[in-house]
Amino acid sequence: MRLLHLPNELSSTDPAKMELSARNAFKHLHLKGSISHLHTYSYIERLNKNPDYGAFRAELLSEIEAFKPDIIFVQHVTRRPLDKDLWRDALKRAPMATLAYQDGDAYGRLVKKIDEPMRHILGASHLNFVVSLGYVADQFSKLSNGKVFYMPHCFDKMRFPIAPPNTEKKYDIIAVGNAWRRARLKFLFLPGGRTRYKLFKALSQAYGERFALHGAGWEKLRSSKGPLPYLEQHDAVREARVSVHWNNFPHLPYYFSDRVPIFLAAGVPHVTSYQPGYEHIFSGCRGFYTGKTPKEVAECVSWLLSRPDEHLWEEGLAAQQWVKDNLEADIVYARAFAQCRDVHLERQSKR
Repeated sequence: MRLLHLPNELSSTDPAKMELSARNAFKHLHLKGSISHLHTYSYIERLNKNPDYGAFRAELLSEIEAFKPDIIFVQHVTRRPLDKDLWRDALKRAPMATLAYQDGDAYGRLVKKIDEPMRHILGASHLNFVVSLGYVADQFSKLSNGKVFYMPHCFDKMRFPIAPPNTEKKYDIIAVGNAWRRARLKFLFLPGGRTRYKLFKALSQAYGERFALHGAGWEKLRSSKGPLPYLEQHDAVREARVSVHWNNFPHLPYYFSDRVPIFLAAGVPHVTSYQPGYEHIFSGCRGFYTGKTPKEVAECVSWLLSRPDEHLWEEGLAAQQWVKDNLEADIVYARAFAQCRDVHLERQSKR
């Protein structure tokens, strides 16, 4: 099976800007022989470096025609200046190929809507992967003739290695996330953003310096520690007894950001906002807690902090093992590749 991977990355050399989860997972499948030939083309990097869109377009189509892929796996085209005929022309260059599209973002009806570049690829794709069900999955099904599969966020053990949590804790609680608001209308938040602000403000008032609140927009809160580089959040979480979060898009079933698997991999109990489906997808995960309101989340945090450190240690290790077994990148992308392969073989059998 020949796979052409078009990753969601700004750089093919900088680990902080690379799509290492998918890259490493596909390399692992290549070494196992599940993928016979693998070619990764960093299309966003090439697009950004090439001021001549026509030249970029010709190069991409030439890569596709030369490689002759069975599967073209494309990630996150949102806000990219890609024309409406690109993907149909790509399939003309590789008429036997199956086009798979993965998007790791959540979308809403009014805020952060599905844009034109996504509509173009959905109109041509044969299967699609989404990180939430409900509205997002329904829209993908409406805009594409292809199958829609749920594919949750994951973590990769290269950037976020599994190791025992720190025994010496610097903080009681840690949270990482921005207070996202509209640039011109500061009173407008992303869905869930206003509730996140309410929760983190309450925790800041209650715990002060014992709460490490990382991210932009919290400067007025006592617990604010400023932005935290993406690759440092794993180690930062290990310095706290409990991690906490409140999701944007809190009503999307089965949705959670990549912070959940990254935080759990750090070996620290995690408390977050409840979303429909968590009782199924996180079934059996000790150390993972949810609340339906900021008050419920805050009370759960308080209860956890009242427990002995050895209990938190045990739960953190259990959560770490669960996420390693269920949401590590090799596992999640292997499942996605198997679905791509099955759809491809089904399409070939009908030719």
